[in-house]
Amino acid sequence: MAADLVIFDAEKLQDRATFEAPLTYAEGIDYAVVNGQLVIDEGRATRATLAQQQQPVA
Repeated sequence: MAADLVIFDAEKLQDRATFEAPLTYAEGIDYAVVNGQLVIDEGRATRATLAQQQQPVA
């Protein structure tokens, strides 16, 4: 089983996305772990692959 965790500085947390640049990352997020993999390390995105294969529904 894996957990998700985000470590951030509440005083520095700020959304930087705009209509012109909607994929801009937020500022102030130091670390993020998704499904047990580090995806943000010291404020920078890692190259972690988070895709999971889905089981077909009968």
